[in-house]
Amino acid sequence: MKSGPLSTQWCVVWVTVLAIGCAVFPGALFAQSGGLSGEVEVGANLAFGNAEQAVLLASVGVERGDSVFELSLRSLFAYGEASNAEGESFVNKRSWELSASGDYLPEARISPFAIGRLLSSFEKKIDRRWEAGAGAKYTFVDDDITRIDVSGALLAERTTPRDLEAAPVGVDDVLARWSWRIRASKNLSEGRLTLKTTNFFRPEFGEWGSYTVSSTTSVAFRLNERVSLKLSFLDEYDTEAVLRGARKNNDGQLVFSVLSTF
Repeated sequence: MKSGPLSTQWCVVWVTVLAIGCAVFPGALFAQSGGLSGEVEVGANLAFGNAEQAVLLASVGVERGDSVFELSLRSLFAYGEASNAEGESFVNKRSWELSASGDYLPEARISPFAIGRLLSSFEKKIDRRWEAGAGAKYTFVDDDITRIDVSGALLAERTTPRDLEAAPVGVDDVLARWSWRIRASKNLSEGRLTLKTTNFFRPEFGEWGSYTVSSTTSVAFRLNERVSLKLSFLDEYDTEAVLRGARKNNDGQLVFSVLSTF
């Protein structure tokens, strides 16, 4: 029997191997690093039938700081292949992202921060996008059960399309964007169940019709002190994606993953 570009067996094997790795190694490597915390996540999204599709995702986040200053680093990689009714395979997703943020007085009600991000996206036809800026965060609630905060920042951004010649003139200019974020989390069942949502709205400065929206909503069930099973809904919208040659402005997916914290 002919298998698709990323067969079910291939995905199961690799996700299992990576899940075991992220469940075992981070704690051993960083157990002696005081003040350092982080998480490793590996997930998959599989589809079967007339058009087989598989997406693998992996992310690593590291955070270190105290009540005065906190530094956070994060990386994300996603790769997907699909097959059509004729069994022909093609890449339909390949993206990566690196981000960093520094928070001054992170435990205060109001705290300033600086952020930077570098990314690339095959499906959104972005060869490179960088952004950097600063802003402030306001925390409404922050206790052992619930956390709710909002933040606003002003960013400088430049996006280089994969096909610069076919893109509209000026699409790769440096521009200014607002970045508004609403974030909330809640622990239930004595911390065994965690609900989280993070939502960004990034309109172009002075041009509210040009914007990006990203939303991540997840539920995680803790198996032990280090490992959790997680189900996430990811959705991103970019008003300029089709202009750069992408099929659609919207890109959403449901992902099952294994999360390891250290």
